[in-house]
Amino acid sequence: MVGPLLLALAIGEVAQPKYEDSRGRFVVDLPTGWTVHEVDSAEGMGILACKAGGSVAIVFQELPGEWTLDTFLSMLETAMQESFLGPAELQKTVDLEAGDHAGRLTLYRNERLGGTVVLGGVLLRGGGVSIQGIVSQPPPEQGIVALLRSVRPTSVMPAIVPGSPSGVGLATHRWAVHADLSGFKVADDERRPDGLARKVFYKHQDPRIHLTILIKPAEASATLVSIRDERLSALAAKPPDEVGVRTAQDSDSASMEYFVEVPVQDGPLHQRNVHTFWTHDGSRIEIHVSVTRYTDADGEWLATFLRSVRIVKG
Repeated sequence: MVGPLLLALAIGEVAQPKYEDSRGRFVVDLPTGWTVHEVDSAEGMGILACKAGGSVAIVFQELPGEWTLDTFLSMLETAMQESFLGPAELQKTVDLEAGDHAGRLTLYRNERLGGTVVLGGVLLRGGGVSIQGIVSQPPPEQGIVALLRSVRPTSVMPAIVPGSPSGVGLATHRWAVHADLSGFKVADDERRPDGLARKVFYKHQDPRIHLTILIKPAEASATLVSIRDERLSALAAKPPDEVGVRTAQDSDSASMEYFVEVPVQDGPLHQRNVHTFWTHDGSRIEIHVSVTRYTDADGEWLATFLRSVRIVKG
């Protein structure tokens, strides 16, 4: 997501007091002098313009598994440096809090680009909100910090009663997705207001393991393979890189798996990710399970869990 750095510094403005993610995942307040210039709903990205000069792209990055703020920002910085930024002088780093969520802003001076490069992020549950762009020199630091501090999740329902539930369903459907959820507890339960979509995040007693179950409407023309390939394309368009991607399908489901090899302080993340997709009764279903610092010994548990997934009619 580094393309927006090439946006012109002087661009038009459309007054708006806040920016809401087009996919309903987060919202930010716009400081004085900041406006929404453009919204790319297809990419889930907004371009925010600063009256003093410059702009930043703001987007939600999905982060499967266990991530820290350091890992998240390291991933963003690596992607930016590898694209076209090149050598840049670190000017300042500001650690901050956005409610209960940790964040950080880093400013770089890049003579070739003729301004201050902004790189920042706030870690939310299930992902992070990143901002990247070029602003004037000296940078409007106070406004950018205020922008990051205002980041907050939206449309998140309270977590359901802790425990080890056996499945996820919707009030509008007479079926549910069941699996062996021994060792799991619900961390978050997001539901769309119309009752047609739901995303449940689980944490496992083994902190390396994370699980997400998603149910949402499927397009009429969608197939298992097209749904999987669409998801794979969306992942490939954003860092981190997916390593060793493998795909498979049969008459009932489609799947993809890969590793994420982001360097962290105590060694490679080596996170194995498996996504499995089904369609049922006009809905698309995705189960995503990840195991950080995966070893061959984890293979039996993962295979047993995936075999336990089924659709149960109510």
